[in-house]
Amino acid sequence: ILMASQITINPSQAALIHQTEDPPQNGFYYVGWTIYGNGVYRSYFQFDLSSIGDTIASANFELDLIGQNGNVTGDTFDIHKITSSWNASTLNWGSQPSFLLDVAASINGSVIQANYPSIISWDITNLANEWQNTPSQNFGFVIEADDSYGFPYFQAPRLELVSSPVPEPATIALLGIGLAGLAGAELRRRRKKRAVVRG
Repeated sequence: ILMASQITINPSQAALIHQTEDPPQNGFYYVGWTIYGNGVYRSYFQFDLSSIGDTIASANFELDLIGQNGNVTGDTFDIHKITSSWNASTLNWGSQPSFLLDVAASINGSVIQANYPSIISWDITNLANEWQNTPSQNFGFVIEADDSYGFPYFQAPRLELVSSPVPEPATIALLGIGLAGLAGAELRRRRKKRAVVRG
């Protein structure tokens, strides 16, 4: 029997950047505008999926929400697919990689507002499948907020995957033989029933 399995993957690299300063890389990740209006926080993440040989049924990016500054109710917190390489140890506002303007996943600020501590989750199943199918295009993603004056802060980034094993050819063949056997048995049963009725 082929069973689905749940896997937790930690980032292969992660970084926090700010528009006007270099914030400490201490495991905290902010997203949004500072309440004084002097700059924007963005958080970058990348996950290595090369060890996942099974089909990805679902993939949720999760962060532990531990607090916030300001009010983020009217904001959205969007994930954008990165399209070029980057290095967490040297990343800053001026060296950001390119990313798509299309939103890959989004959370409304009302889900976050005053809702700490809690777990915030973005569904990035489509992104994860793209990365698995084309590993050379896996540059991760950035989370940014649109325009509110406030920012939540998070810890413990991780990717929660549910994978389904890909049936081996021998398993598929056995399944086909089994189905053929069942079909044959049903056909014989019907023929026998018709013979009895006619007799």
